Amino acid sequence: MTPERSEIEAKLVAPSAEELLKLPEHLRALGFLTTEPERVVALDHYLDTPDLDVFRAGWALRLRDQGAKKFLTLKSLVAPVDGIAHREEYEEEVDWEGTADWSFDDETLEGRVKPLVGEKTLWLLFQLRQERMQFNVATESSLWIEASMDIIRWEGKDKTIEGFEAELEYQNGPVEELKAMALALQERTGWEIAQESKFERGLLVAGLI
Repeated sequence: MTPERSEIEAKLVAPSAEELLKLPEHLRALGFLTTEPERVVALDHYLDTPDLDVFRAGWALRLRDQGAKKFLTLKSLVAPVDGIAHREEYEEEVDWEGTADWSFDDETLEGRVKPLVGEKTLWLLFQLRQERMQFNVATESSLWIEASMDIIRWEGKDKTIEGFEAELEYQNGPVEELKAMALALQERTGWEIAQESKFERGLLVAGLI
């Protein structure tokens, strides 16, 4: 089964990797509790048809390679409101051998991909290499956030860029406190709240928008 999952998150853009890695220190200074970060490395492949049918329908399709495990994710493209993005997300572990064959079973993600793609072939739009330091953040009011420090490299056919993002993904507790956390962090660091998703930045790198 692949149940609907609502993703709620805020992201801030740091000026450098060195500054980004100060995120736990900033959060603790603001009174939040943090766990020790764990490192996760992933190579993301963003897929669509040659006519961008998935994108035009309001979705992003991603195959994430984490070495031993591969995940296919379908995520709605919704602009943040007051710095908070609230998206639908469907994810499923898949078998993929690291080849350029991007075909999947019709029942993958409970059949949600097939109506978007039809009989067309999926192809690679761009790749995103990501080194993530991930940890949990909590408050006494039971807010639980999964935070990450992402060092990102977008790779298009003729262009590559690097970025540094702090991601705060809601897990449990008073959801309105996520916005307060993001604003407090912005005020302390001077980092800008991200208005574009990683997918949208990737489309720019690939020259597709």
